[in-house]
Amino acid sequence: MIFEPCNAWVMIRVDDESGVQKRNGIWVADGSDGSQFIKCIVRAVGPGLWSVDKIERIPVSVAIGDTVVFLNGGLEYRVDGLKYILTQETNIVGILRDVVDAG
Repeated sequence: MIFEPCNAWVMIRVDDESGVQKRNGIWVADGSDGSQFIKCIVRAVGPGLWSVDKIERIPVSVAIGDTVVFLNGGLEYRVDGLKYILTQETNIVGILRDVVDAG
């Protein structure tokens, strides 16, 4: 089955569930390591939000396969027995990228 989020929703998958808890169906970092962020991999993205004048879409800034860090919050969703988190793009605080040595 293929899941395609709407608007600026992003479907992510938690790589390592240690340090992550679920409270009332919402995923949150447990804070045991001092972090309030969760590291995940983007599995699907929506097309983005409409501009104020509704003429064009503002694309989502993350892509499928990106490793991202997001704030607490997100709804669990299962596709083909696998657990994913649905969250708004605004909950994603950054993309983790490999550093390439320019020297």
